[in-house]
Amino acid sequence: MADILGKIKKKGKLFFKKVKKTGKKLKKRAKKLSRKQIIFIVFLLFFLLAAGDWLTKGGADIFKSIKFTRSDKFTSRTFTIHKDQKALEPASLEELILGPLLKEGERQATIGERLGVRGKSHSVSPEDDLQAVINESEDYDVIYLSRGTYSVNLFINKKLRIIGQGEGTILKAANEKNAVIKVRNAGLGLEDMVLADSYAGVDAGSAEVFVSNSRFRNISATAMYVKDSQLEFKNNVIDSCGEAIKALRSSGSIRNSVIISSAKSGIRLIKSNLIIEYNKITDNQSYGVYVDEDSEAQIRYNYIKDNEGYNVRIQKTRDIYK
Repeated sequence: MADILGKIKKKGKLFFKKVKKTGKKLKKRAKKLSRKQIIFIVFLLFFLLAAGDWLTKGGADIFKSIKFTRSDKFTSRTFTIHKDQKALEPASLEELILGPLLKEGERQATIGERLGVRGKSHSVSPEDDLQAVINESEDYDVIYLSRGTYSVNLFINKKLRIIGQGEGTILKAANEKNAVIKVRNAGLGLEDMVLADSYAGVDAGSAEVFVSNSRFRNISATAMYVKDSQLEFKNNVIDSCGEAIKALRSSGSIRNSVIISSAKSGIRLIKSNLIIEYNKITDNQSYGVYVDEDSEAQIRYNYIKDNEGYNVRIQKTRDIYK
């Protein structure tokens, strides 16, 4: 029994010695840590005092010489967007396409009308070679299309006006990989027809384009694409296409049109400047209207609702219109 008690005493002494050593180590560490903290606090106070002295002696004037160039750009980008959607919903397509009247009932000539003021007339049926007629035409000629379906991939490099007979005049792509109509360095007035069941609708580059009273349907890529061009798009319907209208470095207007059920955006502006007004833009799978940071747009008197993305998305602004 005495041996057991002796062993217990020895183990107890060893245990307390270890506890004392551990306590001393902890005290040393605590002293080192507190010294570091004191040094840091002293340095911080010295820095704050020096900075305050520098500011009071005119050091802050350096900030006056800094120019925030991008802020100037953003403040110049003004947008008018009407949010009272219910009041703007058109009762019918006929009501929508009437549009606003100019002062004293004046009516501005469209690009299409200007293109056909002094040219010859050509009549074409589906059995004719429409591209050959275009090739033989001269600037400012007018081509009238009779009712029927035209399988074409038209290339236009002159100033022409092409007029159909409404829903009965249908243009489809002969080669589905190419646009129904490609316009380059030219002018085109396109009126009263349907572009349908193709990969791309109108592809215009460095051109002046007027499209009116026409319908685009089942265009799998882009129904109306303009690049470095002037566009007047009025009284049209784009239904069930990939992307309805895409503009790159272009200007003009989109008015009194119905843009619905696109697989992507209704209208996409990239480095462009357009007026978008009196349109119905609904049920598109991405944005209703997308405006990138380098574009300007006047978006007013539209009925824009029920698009899967934002109804109107303007990059580099805080406002997102849902």
